[in-house]
Amino acid sequence: MPHVGPGKALGVIPREGYDQVAYLGRKGTDPELRARGIEAFRRDVSALLPDSSEAVATLTSMDDIKHLDVRVDRLRRWHLDGLLCIGDAAHAMSPLGGVGINLAVQDAVAAATILAEPLRRHRVTDRDMAAVRRRRLFPTAVTQAVQRVLQRVLLGRLLRGQDPTPPAALLGLVQRLPWLSVVPAYFIGVGVRPERAPAFARRANRSKC
Repeated sequence: MPHVGPGKALGVIPREGYDQVAYLGRKGTDPELRARGIEAFRRDVSALLPDSSEAVATLTSMDDIKHLDVRVDRLRRWHLDGLLCIGDAAHAMSPLGGVGINLAVQDAVAAATILAEPLRRHRVTDRDMAAVRRRRLFPTAVTQAVQRVLQRVLLGRLLRGQDPTPPAALLGLVQRLPWLSVVPAYFIGVGVRPERAPAFARRANRSKC
């Protein structure tokens, strides 16, 4: 769950043996954050995550803080002769929802499905390469559009110190139709256009010993 305060927010991702913390800020405010210094940064994080005070104290300077400038964009052309870009190389995603890895894997499955036979024949054409982008462009564009809306409506309001609570009408609708909560879970976990490995790439069923 995210930890939020007036104009501040962070997310904690448990890793093996440590926690990765993402401290969120408005675009362009990294110089201001660094100018305030490490002590102010420690106070901000500890206020949102009190249990982290001991770990936060090990940060010695703002050089320990890594800045990620989030961009949401995509290439107009995904391939050149002998080169095909997929995943983050073809479309930069926002960390919102953690869907970037999903799209990257789906891109890879689609590329393998479309290009397997041309590669087997040792004759991959420009049309073959372009087919990967044609198949994956729609789910990429839809996912990025949803991310932009969430960033503007939810995260943007939060970081401006405004109330990010969804409209009462929307909350009431979800209460009356609880199955609607499945929609965002499906969008994040499965995606707009899930890909299935072709039959030739699937492992044969093996009986258990």
